[in-house]
Amino acid sequence: PHILNKVTQGFDFDASWFKIRKKYFLSQGSVALLQDTFWWVLLERFHPNQREQDRLYNRIADSYVSLFLNIPEKHKDFILKNYPSALAQSLYSTFCNVYTNSLKHFDGDFKTFLCNLTSEWICGSTPPPLTWTKWPINLLEPSSSHKDDEGRKSGLKLQPQESTVDEKPISPMF
Repeated sequence: PHILNKVTQGFDFDASWFKIRKKYFLSQGSVALLQDTFWWVLLERFHPNQREQDRLYNRIADSYVSLFLNIPEKHKDFILKNYPSALAQSLYSTFCNVYTNSLKHFDGDFKTFLCNLTSEWICGSTPPPLTWTKWPINLLEPSSSHKDDEGRKSGLKLQPQESTVDEKPISPMF
């Protein structure tokens, strides 16, 4: 929930919504949704594997249904309005913080992909173009000690920060 918490701090929520934020945005179901969507995006963009993506998609759908069936009717509009962006920002932040040497892969096209994906899956439509330009990037990307021009410009392969092997990461789930 650390990344979800950091992301929701960037939203301009009325004080009355902070309990709702904690209860739903930071819930175990929301964390499961983020984790499975992270692995689905990793496969979709960098390691296509339709069988595993289908399996993850089914888990994502189950998590989504479970999460949103537990939201009281009076809060659903608020959650549905804000959740796609919060999920997209959380995914972006996760990729940037896990793969700090590969920031060049997480450009405007990648952010647009995340915005469109989360909005289509949750709301059934795409958001306005360049929605991600309103994100609080300073909260989402690694601290300046890890964020350098080398990671943005180099042709490094997508790899975790700790890895010294020159190959794409493999999910521990498979």
